[in-house]
Amino acid sequence: MRLFPAGQPVDTPFKRGVDRAAYLAALLGPMTTLPQIVQIYQTHSAEDISILAWAGFSVYSAFWVLYGWVHRDLPLTLANLLWTLLQGMVLVGAILWGGTL
Repeated sequence: MRLFPAGQPVDTPFKRGVDRAAYLAALLGPMTTLPQIVQIYQTHSAEDISILAWAGFSVYSAFWVLYGWVHRDLPLTLANLLWTLLQGMVLVGAILWGGTL
């Protein structure tokens, strides 16, 4: 038994709605990182930020950018490109202002 049967996906109003919601989530989801970025860059303090964790987040998101691009999945590519950029900003801030390993 296959999880996803072979053939073309069914195009329904529900599927189109989910597709539109995916674009919204791709834009809004990464924005949840903005408060962390603002805090780090305003205070010049990242003492409680894990450099290794944010480096890992950035690397894994970059992989998903590649995966989304290869599979021509724009919401996946867009979301993870934004995640990679914003996570990279946290990572740089952590390196500059005393993040922990």
